[in-house]
Amino acid sequence: MARTKTPPDDVSTIGMLLGEVEEAFSDYQRALQKLRRAKPGGEAYLDQLAYVDTELFVLKVKVDEAFKTVEKFEDSLPEDGV
Repeated sequence: MARTKTPPDDVSTIGMLLGEVEEAFSDYQRALQKLRRAKPGGEAYLDQLAYVDTELFVLKVKVDEAFKTVEKFEDSLPEDGV
């Protein structure tokens, strides 16, 4: 069975995107920790909740982009045994 080489650009792009997901997740976790320290319902809490919402949105966008890129890459691989 012949093995095809994985294009380095695709692999490095996936690695870069997964790194961005990891960074966005860390940012979200930090925002969530600050939210948990704030008094529920207070002004600081509501401000931090908005920040958590923003970080969660950024994380979702990064995850969606990484997912689509990985899926596209997997679809481009030749199927074994066909």
